[in-house]
Amino acid sequence: FQKYLASVWNPVSELVREYRRDHLTQEICITGHSLGAALATLAFHQLQDPHSSLYTFGCPRVGNRAFSNDLTLPAQTHGIYRIVDDEDAVTHIPDSLGYVHPVCTVFWIDGSHNVVQNPAKLPDDREDLEDLALDFLKGRIIDPLPEPLADHSPVRYCHWISQRAIAS
Repeated sequence: FQKYLASVWNPVSELVREYRRDHLTQEICITGHSLGAALATLAFHQLQDPHSSLYTFGCPRVGNRAFSNDLTLPAQTHGIYRIVDDEDAVTHIPDSLGYVHPVCTVFWIDGSHNVVQNPAKLPDDREDLEDLALDFLKGRIIDPLPEPLADHSPVRYCHWISQRAIAS
């Protein structure tokens, strides 16, 4: 992820510097889905702008606990928000090497398509993901698309968020 961000960082950071000259405290909202969410997370961290916020949709884990703790420092003004659609498989990877999600506000689209803020526990889909990986390795055609993959679609995120009010 860092390599991808490095390939665009210079022009992006210059645009932010130019914008900040005339807009010292205006909020900059950094967002993305999937790979874009991972890049947005790294950009948010690298930017270190106290007047920015981060919204991710279907974001994989991007760093370890130390990175996660460091990530929350610039978020003290506006914050970090993760949006997770039910069993979205991508939000559970990588599942090793100490990768974690940052401590932040989570909006979870549950199995009934309600949006729940900071649920007590998000689903652990490790077994579903392992079965899915085995199906792919064995060359099986998966139809219909299983929920852990279907839940990753940006269209589903947009649909369920626009259809439901946030339940606390």
